[in-house]
Amino acid sequence: MSTSMPYAGPLNIWPSDVTPIMQRDVGHLLVWTEATEKVEAVEPGHVPGAEAMILAGADDLERMAEQAAEEGEGFTDTYAAATLRDMAEGLLAEWPAVKALTACVLDLRTDMARRFFYLAGAPSYREHPREHYLTDVYRCSDRPDVTVSVTTSAFMHSTPARIHLSRTDTGRELARFDIRLSGSRPGLAAYAIAGAVEAAVAALPQR
Repeated sequence: MSTSMPYAGPLNIWPSDVTPIMQRDVGHLLVWTEATEKVEAVEPGHVPGAEAMILAGADDLERMAEQAAEEGEGFTDTYAAATLRDMAEGLLAEWPAVKALTACVLDLRTDMARRFFYLAGAPSYREHPREHYLTDVYRCSDRPDVTVSVTTSAFMHSTPARIHLSRTDTGRELARFDIRLSGSRPGLAAYAIAGAVEAAVAALPQR
């Protein structure tokens, strides 16, 4: 799955880079763009391109805040920047494979954003002998009480997409289902998955 050599690094992540996303609002992301080697914050609705590696979002920052509290530290942009620098080595090691899969999920991420479901953090990558999977986690600005994870492969039109809905505050599972798509128009896969997610979340009772 790897299509390029890993970036040698390290990434320069400064407190000022992290400051714009410290409010942990849904949809705000910190990304590193390979072509420019720059770290920047992007706002909800902006879908990073295939050259942009997602470093952190609302979910990642919440985990960092919990970690800081456990360590008796204040959760500041300085703390977050240092934590992200430590995490960057692992993200960079996976980046060639994640980059290849990112190109396959851009349409899905775009369709989800149109429905106000925004990425909540860096994707998770899993490798199996015959397949590679990417899991994106989303939160909806209209339903922040629900967290959505979508697991897809490079062959979204032939491999089932796995959807998991859970309560944001407790992690309690609300629903889990697969979407298997087939036919001669694989480009419709992203639209179908995003529509199914939107309908499933709309059917859940409000909290």
